[in-house]
Amino acid sequence: MFSSIYESVVAGIYIDGGLEKARKFIKNTIIADYEEKQKSKNKIKQNCDAKNDFQEYVQKHKLGSISYETLWKKGPDHSPEFRVAALLNGARLAEGTGQSKKLAEAKAAESALKKIKKQVVKTSEFRKG
Repeated sequence: MFSSIYESVVAGIYIDGGLEKARKFIKNTIIADYEEKQKSKNKIKQNCDAKNDFQEYVQKHKLGSISYETLWKKGPDHSPEFRVAALLNGARLAEGTGQSKKLAEAKAAESALKKIKKQVVKTSEFRKG
């Protein structure tokens, strides 16, 4: 039913305003929505990569176990915001905020990995000096 209504609206715009106005309407509705969904999918994939990279680094260097703790959730149900901490062996290493738990965890993991790598570099420099 919605597709028929949409088709009728596009046809009306085409009849009243011509091809360019109809094309612009389609681009601003269906195509913009599709592109936004693709961006979200790519962002989710990148976030999964951040958690995987953190997990692999910790396992490779035998640093212990990773867990995540939700610190808070605020905002309405349709648009929440989460704050999550990345824990290494129970110690809070980094925090991340996002519009989903998954996104907040990924940001926390990304920050935690950067922090660990920085510490490894400092430790290496200390040993050399």
